[in-house]
Amino acid sequence: MKSNMLLFIMLLWMFCLRLTPAESAEWRVQFADGRSDYPVQTVTINTVEYLALTDVALMYRASQRWYSDLGKMVLKLNRHTLRLTVDSPIVVIDQQSPVKMVYPVELRNGEVFVPVEFITDILADMTQTQLKWDKRTQTLKLAPTTTTISNLRFRVSRDRTIVEVLTSPEPEFSLDASYNGRLILVIPNGILDAGKISTDTPHGLVQRVLAYQTSGQAQIAFEVSPDAARFQAQPLTNRKGIQVEILKATARPKPASRPASPDLTLGASDLPQFGKIVIDPGHGGKDPGAIGPNGTQEKDITLAIARRLKTIIESRSNLDVILTREDDTFIGLGERTKIANSAKADLFISIHCNASHSPHAQGTETYFLSAARNDAEKEAEMRENQVIEFEVPKNSQPPSDILEMMLWNMAANEFHKESQDLMETVQNALQQKLKLPSRFKEGGRQAGFYVLRGTTMPAILVEAAFITNPQEERLLNTPEFQEKIAAGIYEGVVEFISRYKQADPWN
Repeated sequence: MKSNMLLFIMLLWMFCLRLTPAESAEWRVQFADGRSDYPVQTVTINTVEYLALTDVALMYRASQRWYSDLGKMVLKLNRHTLRLTVDSPIVVIDQQSPVKMVYPVELRNGEVFVPVEFITDILADMTQTQLKWDKRTQTLKLAPTTTTISNLRFRVSRDRTIVEVLTSPEPEFSLDASYNGRLILVIPNGILDAGKISTDTPHGLVQRVLAYQTSGQAQIAFEVSPDAARFQAQPLTNRKGIQVEILKATARPKPASRPASPDLTLGASDLPQFGKIVIDPGHGGKDPGAIGPNGTQEKDITLAIARRLKTIIESRSNLDVILTREDDTFIGLGERTKIANSAKADLFISIHCNASHSPHAQGTETYFLSAARNDAEKEAEMRENQVIEFEVPKNSQPPSDILEMMLWNMAANEFHKESQDLMETVQNALQQKLKLPSRFKEGGRQAGFYVLRGTTMPAILVEAAFITNPQEERLLNTPEFQEKIAAGIYEGVVEFISRYKQADPWN
């Protein structure tokens, strides 16, 4: 009774929060780059100042695109892509780990609004600008910040020289290779010590470095060897700065570890560079999972399928694949999620075998994270979450009340739609491959699996077949059936990426 009352109060509070009126106002933006002032729309929601995202795009000369069916806004700014979701405080930048704001994105009268912190905490560092918010005069002042060039580091090999230009903060830059024998790196609003950065000491293909400071920018000139044939510059991936790569004619440029705007066009390789996928073989070690009538342990089947899926993906694509376990090792449910988040994975797929009290239960099904709606989904949720008993003290209980479920469902909202779509494409592909009865209900399968909670990417859990069904247990033990399961999951992932390439919110 107490939990029901708490739930009612929580729902009432959320409902009232959505009805809170927004006080609108018109402010003016002043630019330090010579552009004329212009008015912008602001609203105050629960004492928090918000700006219309269309105005933010104009301020930063960014392009934007609204996906009403997904409730998402994509903002393209210089080399960066930012994805925002209505009612979520999460901002995904260049497919990297999401950034969480204090306040969520709001939709008011068909207009998307972002809290001021989106500019002061996220865009400021990304664009080397600072925003001064003057409530007294209702003025926003947008001015560039400076970029300090602190040092150069050289890495020399037989056919290439890499120069790391270390900066603070992350810089904007351009590379001019039009001069014969000289590359000019231009950093707007850059500050450097010319004497410290310049050097006459040769480093591989770089024979000399000359640094120049002007009133509006910093320039670094690299005098290169006649053998230097190709050049490229890109942001450093492990620290703030710029990587300048100088290559001989025979060398191949090394791609960035995580391209800012990955190409998802399906071609000779089904999955071009899309980042990373984490495959999670369920159970392991002291947790055997479900056990079939002939003694087959779920943990062995899931690992075999995961290994086959990894082989298929790596042989047909450039996708990086990470297994949460490579052998018969126990890994906690929370640790599996941490592996995916730390790897900055694009997709998370947890592989399991289904189980039932009835030996006649059969078929395949795929889940995404949400509250279980019926007895079948609740049974699957309870079964796969039983592993928590290996992780918590015997006298403690894992959180399971309704209010807690509401809170993690809200946190998972950022990738809810994508997870549901991934679930559907994988389930459809598995059904076509395995020819098993589909246990797919209208609207798909959903449940509160601990292993999916907290993932910062689209995430699903596959129940390949029933290990408690004698016929399906025999199939699960055959290499041919394991290969079909792996191929079905792979084809579902390909279809998912193809679908989102067409919809474009990930590009």
